[in-house]
Amino acid sequence: DVFLRAFLVICAAALPACGTLLESSGVDLLAFTVATKAEEPGLRMMLRSAEEAGVPVWVRGMDATALRQWGDFGLKLRTLSDVAQRAQRNDSLVLMVDAYDVLFSTTASLQALQDRFETLGWPIVFAGESRCDADACVGSGGSTNGDSQPLQPYLNSGLLLARVGALREIFARYKWKDPVNDQLWWGRVWQKERETILVDSARKLFACPSHSIDVDNSSVALTTASLAEKPVPEIWL
Repeated sequence: DVFLRAFLVICAAALPACGTLLESSGVDLLAFTVATKAEEPGLRMMLRSAEEAGVPVWVRGMDATALRQWGDFGLKLRTLSDVAQRAQRNDSLVLMVDAYDVLFSTTASLQALQDRFETLGWPIVFAGESRCDADACVGSGGSTNGDSQPLQPYLNSGLLLARVGALREIFARYKWKDPVNDQLWWGRVWQKERETILVDSARKLFACPSHSIDVDNSSVALTTASLAEKPVPEIWL
């Protein structure tokens, strides 16, 4: 899909303003990303695709002071915890997406996000991926859907849709100390929380493409490059 219009929603003050914006659609869902580089083409394309899908995305992380204090990975965990704690209801939904390598498809919408999430029947759903760094990889032990040997068995810590109440329970039960690798931290929690956290290996909610994707200022295109040579954006179905 090609997304042509620019879009940016930054809620710089209070979280309730973002919640009100999303609830006006009839779906109680807050979408956010953590970004520290406003000029990245991947961020601009993600936000453009979000506009096409009608999903406002709250951008966090541009504060360099916070970045120095928590680091890239700790900032993601702390921001997700903060969003969950500030939400008004336990049954509200939170969508967290990576800033530079995620696109929303033209079939995405707030209602579609909610419907597909509820069909899966899990309180926390992560995207799956086919590979991961050896020092941050937890490859088995948690719950997945699909085949017994899925093509995307690894937890992708940058793409999550979850109930607020479930996130609050996880953050109350498991602590971390900065600096922290969020991929490794979530992987270990996933192994323990087999009734709470699902990795969507069957790509019912999230999908990782089988080819690399080039992103420029106005379009995206599949390439035939090796997955090991280029970053692999996750496309939300």
